[in-house]
Amino acid sequence: MLLLTVFAAQAILRAQERRLEDDDRFCILPGIWRAISDHWLTGTGLGTFRTVFSAYRDPACGIFGVFDRAHNFYLEGFLGLGILFPIATVIAFSVLARVFRHGLAQRRRLRHYVLLGLAATVLVALHAAVDFSLQIPGFAVFYSAFLSAVVAICLGRSNGNADMAYERPLTT
Repeated sequence: MLLLTVFAAQAILRAQERRLEDDDRFCILPGIWRAISDHWLTGTGLGTFRTVFSAYRDPACGIFGVFDRAHNFYLEGFLGLGILFPIATVIAFSVLARVFRHGLAQRRRLRHYVLLGLAATVLVALHAAVDFSLQIPGFAVFYSAFLSAVVAICLGRSNGNADMAYERPLTT
């Protein structure tokens, strides 16, 4: 809790100064949904949010500032790719769930890495609903490298003798 207050002090201060409904990212959600409802089948193309959203922007949200991201990875993906994005997202999460389940079932010694990968994936997936961190190249590359290592651990062969020795204590 101490670390949370130290590292999140600026975010907490901002949240206290601005009410939740005053946050621009929540004000633009109805406009994003209108854009999605107009382009749900084929989408508008990746990277077109800034251009497309300007036609759907609500003047009540203020006229200052430029929205070049939706602050919601899933909604921006749906707007960009259309119906294919939710389908691809469900498939990707299903595959990752199966990989993590396999890793938890097969691994004994390295199970904590599987749990770490699962926790990181849940954290990134939830955070993507309120921000665009997955669209930042540095974060995306780091998370991809981390996830690839965890998937390799989950799907790699376990050394049966080493895992058996890990489960039972050595006796002399």
